[in-house]
Amino acid sequence: MNDSAEKEKYVSQIPKGKSLTKEEIEFNSDKTITHKNLKEIQDSIGKLNKNLKDKFSLEWTSISKISESLSEIYDDGKEPKLWIYGCSMSNKHLLETHDDTWYSLLAKKMNMELVIRSHEGFGINAIERTIVTDLPDINPKKDLVIFSPSFWHRVYITEFKDGRRGFYPNEKNCAWYSDMRDFDEIIQMNYERWITICEIFLKLGINFRTWLLSSPISESYPFKNANRISKFESFILKPKLAVQTLDWMSYQKLNPKYWFCSKKGEEDYHFNLEGHKYISEEFYNQIKGIKPMI
Repeated sequence: MNDSAEKEKYVSQIPKGKSLTKEEIEFNSDKTITHKNLKEIQDSIGKLNKNLKDKFSLEWTSISKISESLSEIYDDGKEPKLWIYGCSMSNKHLLETHDDTWYSLLAKKMNMELVIRSHEGFGINAIERTIVTDLPDINPKKDLVIFSPSFWHRVYITEFKDGRRGFYPNEKNCAWYSDMRDFDEIIQMNYERWITICEIFLKLGINFRTWLLSSPISESYPFKNANRISKFESFILKPKLAVQTLDWMSYQKLNPKYWFCSKKGEEDYHFNLEGHKYISEEFYNQIKGIKPMI
């Protein structure tokens, strides 16, 4: 018998299912594989498998612990919150409670805890101040912020006493009217505040939506010509109008069925109950992407 035939004979003695390298096959003096060598090889393989299993099990446990720790850091264990900022259009305005307002209905639809930080008469300067105060408490991982900058011309000084805080174009009897900047400057300042707040939310990774009672100043619209705004255009809730605009007040004026009071001479464009219901549904659909945004 030649060497090749002998080697095949000896290899045939290896138990089925066991694959050995040439170096692992030991021949004794009378050309047979010893059971002792086979047993040693099998034991070594078993130990190696066990060591590998223990090692990967330990690493997987470590990864799981790290993942749990990271979850604890970013999850405070509380329900996701819906933060509302704005003026009377984001408040109950003459309704007895907040229960049937658009933001309360929206919070229920989205299963979120409601945090109302809006205020009658607020301008964007007061809204900005309130948002900055709340930033440490807003969870970027699960909360949602919805804010309106109010009307561009509006100023509300929270440091002043009640009754002397707000300023509107037709209220020139305000004690500090003579010290005010020109209206064009005020509008530009408030417009910049709105953009900056949106940019801060983007930078911090905070989920937000914004909606406007009046369109941005003409030289900054349409958005394709405004680089800063184009970064968050998709976060702006838009009314469904034939002409492209962001002016929700224009939409409201075309739909008296949503007015709080439509009596001639006593018009009040704030939302009535039907208006609150409509806005909550429209905002929900746009936030969830159920309907295409204009």
